[in-house]
Amino acid sequence: MHQLQLLTVLAHWLDKIAIAALRIEPVAGGLSGAKVWRVVLPTGSLCLRRWPSHCSLGERLREIHLLMEHVWRAGLELIPLPRENSRHETFIEFEGHVWELTSWIHGEASYLSEPNEVKRRSANASLARFHRAAAGFRHIDPRPAPGLLERAALLTELQAGGLDRISDRLGSEPESTIKLLAHSVLSELRRSLVPVLERVRRICEVPMNLQWCLGDIHQGNLLFIGDNVTGIVDFGAAKVDSVAVDIARLAGSLAGADRDIWTTCLQVYDEVCPLSPGEMAAIAVYDSAGLLATSANWLRWHFVENRVFADRPTVQLRLEELLPKLRAISN
Repeated sequence: MHQLQLLTVLAHWLDKIAIAALRIEPVAGGLSGAKVWRVVLPTGSLCLRRWPSHCSLGERLREIHLLMEHVWRAGLELIPLPRENSRHETFIEFEGHVWELTSWIHGEASYLSEPNEVKRRSANASLARFHRAAAGFRHIDPRPAPGLLERAALLTELQAGGLDRISDRLGSEPESTIKLLAHSVLSELRRSLVPVLERVRRICEVPMNLQWCLGDIHQGNLLFIGDNVTGIVDFGAAKVDSVAVDIARLAGSLAGADRDIWTTCLQVYDEVCPLSPGEMAAIAVYDSAGLLATSANWLRWHFVENRVFADRPTVQLRLEELLPKLRAISN
């Protein structure tokens, strides 16, 4: 993006003196499609984020920023703190995008290196600390977990013809490595769909404690210095749900199909924030249902919707990661 456009955006937050002294450095983004820049000032660094044009954040981002401020002021400085501009807003709309400016969190994205046991422990303890701090943000009455209801609806759609539509499109594809891989993924989805859907429907009947959660916490959204978590970033998926949704997402990201690592992840979390039997049961269901939903989404995005990803091997890599996890569910 042109430097002048970035300076125009930053002028909503910074005065002319700060603008004249700053330096802007692009930062690699993730799969969310957001663009990120480090704004280096004599007094320190800030993080400028441009959300993708397809993100419908609007007023929800204002609530997310209030959550981030609440958690930060509760003592969890792993969270970037949104900055208010001269109009006392924490984000602006400019050229079809939503922009925000936050404090800069030092660290390296964890997906750049293989997580070890110390990193996994730090990650799960940090998530538990976030949940503990976020629990005081807004009172929410117990009810069936929204994320599980969403997964039940998605898996029901797959059962009602969604998998068949993917299979039909896959059949017309020329032979290739990714097609063979997709057939294996589709086979595992068919094998696991009915029993997983039955478990999701049963647990959807149970009211659960709800609070604000991260929604999409995985190792790519954690920053480390050495083996210690220094930051939790990317709050675009934050929502009200059971903490089980975050625990399952993070443990699945760190442990894959290794059940021993899964057990350790849950034990570390439980030491900081004790889990109820209902939450423990929900974690397992979130994991299996989420895995089926994610696998089906990648197949649909590539073979039905013909989405184009900036990194061409992305789809094949994701399917290669998902296949052994699907096999672990069906075995």
